[in-house]
Amino acid sequence: MDVCEQNCENEEGTFSCSCKEGYHLINRTICHDIDECLNTSCHQCKNWPGGFKCSCRDGFRVNSTTHKECESRHCFYDCIRMITD
Repeated sequence: MDVCEQNCENEEGTFSCSCKEGYHLINRTICHDIDECLNTSCHQCKNWPGGFKCSCRDGFRVNSTTHKECESRHCFYDCIRMITD
């Protein structure tokens, strides 16, 4: 039986565990899902083991960098136009 729930790194005389993206390590060996929806400003958020999906209402879009917030489509296009003018 594996000691680590997801990833195990053998080291001289010991071992260390790590988790896949979307999980955090508890008690040195157990990987627990991170509920990313608790730290978003999405209009709707769906959490699942190891990931999440952020959704926005009409007129908004998911921030392409953070994927954790909704931003106005109108402001985005106006800002680009102002910068390039």
